[in-house]
Amino acid sequence: MQFTNDIKSLNQELKNLFASAPIGICKIDIAGQMVSANPEAAWMLGYESSENLIELMSDIKSQMFVHQNTAEEFMFNLFEAEEVKSYKCQLIRKNGSLLWTRCYAKIILSDSGRINGFYLFIINIKDTVTAETKLKKANDKLKKLSTIDGLTQIANRRQFDEYCAMEYKRLTREKRILSIIMCDVDYFKLYNDTYGHQAGDECLKSIAKAIQVSVKRPSDLAARYGGEEFVVVLPNTDSTGAMHVAEYIRLAVKTLKIVHSKSTVDRYVTLSLGMASMIPIENSTNEILVDMADKALYKAKEQGRNRSIQFNKGTGRK
Repeated sequence: MQFTNDIKSLNQELKNLFASAPIGICKIDIAGQMVSANPEAAWMLGYESSENLIELMSDIKSQMFVHQNTAEEFMFNLFEAEEVKSYKCQLIRKNGSLLWTRCYAKIILSDSGRINGFYLFIINIKDTVTAETKLKKANDKLKKLSTIDGLTQIANRRQFDEYCAMEYKRLTREKRILSIIMCDVDYFKLYNDTYGHQAGDECLKSIAKAIQVSVKRPSDLAARYGGEEFVVVLPNTDSTGAMHVAEYIRLAVKTLKIVHSKSTVDRYVTLSLGMASMIPIENSTNEILVDMADKALYKAKEQGRNRSIQFNKGTGRK
């Protein structure tokens, strides 16, 4: 008698636990028909009651899972391993809205060892997924901010260094050409001294925009190198093409007609540009190409500024 009472007491405890569990619990037969469900499962899936869920859920594969292939994969993993320890998926609620969940499942076996169905345990992870989405957006924004120059809103030195190194390695493998253009605003210190730092900032923003517009292909990168210096990376562009881009940039900046009364070159703000091209060499870094472009830029300044100079073996600082 005591044993029978203990069994009854245990069964009642299990029923209470089933009814009050903070996760969705469903019992499903081998045909995919809902046999029983606790109130939490009904609430999660948007049904008025457990009875309503059981009555209307005739096939969980088509009614509960968003995608049929997801349902098939879930069932295959379950019947193959006899349990699913963790499965992140979206389930369909009664009103058609979707719910992000993490599901667990365990096969139910008869006394003879035949599969009768399975228990499905559902955890609502909507808040977790929402938080993950917000975190990803925040991280993407932070990553963007870390690679964008705050003043000019084009790529910064960090992004240039990373991109140039990556393209150098890639084109080393492909044995294809890479070009770099270094740009410097002529007599920018005199411009700042004459018109003030706020005007200087506006000048740099206008120049950055002109350079960005002049760079046409998605693979090209315009960046602020530092101070009044800018740099352009041109993958798969030979010296003729790079020189054309350099001249296009120089004329685009001059066309802005930003007055510079203290310049000894022109009445407007101008650029000096140095360009270098090469097929990257094994066991070397992109710094060799940057140095070549810098030497060409120095030569452009030495020869009177407001011009584009291409690096060659005779180009360099004395």
